[in-house]
Amino acid sequence: MSRAACDTSKSDEHPNADAQAATQLANLGIRPGDKVARISPTVVDLGIERIARVQIAAEVDNSRTSDFWAAPPSTQNSLLDLFASRGIKAVIATFQTPVPANMNGWIHLGSSQYWVWLPEKR
Repeated sequence: MSRAACDTSKSDEHPNADAQAATQLANLGIRPGDKVARISPTVVDLGIERIARVQIAAEVDNSRTSDFWAAPPSTQNSLLDLFASRGIKAVIATFQTPVPANMNGWIHLGSSQYWVWLPEKR
């Protein structure tokens, strides 16, 4: 893997945004070793997960993320509830411009490209 793909110190838009997002994730109660799920259209954007030292235990396949966001809220909630029932402490989503209708229950992590959904915050 190229060094650029592994660089977790900054996002494209804001220096240290990934580190700030990881700190905010910790402030929300997510600890190193906690199990998380991912929803991301790419496979190399693991900055926040690496910095936070969490375990990726589930994910929406990167080729299916647009299907997830296009699905009705009831379908999205069913998948999020399934993740939670399997011990997932947080679902981390990566996207630059979220669709507001899909953001109920999601928390934007600072100025980063990351958003988080926490089961207990519902």
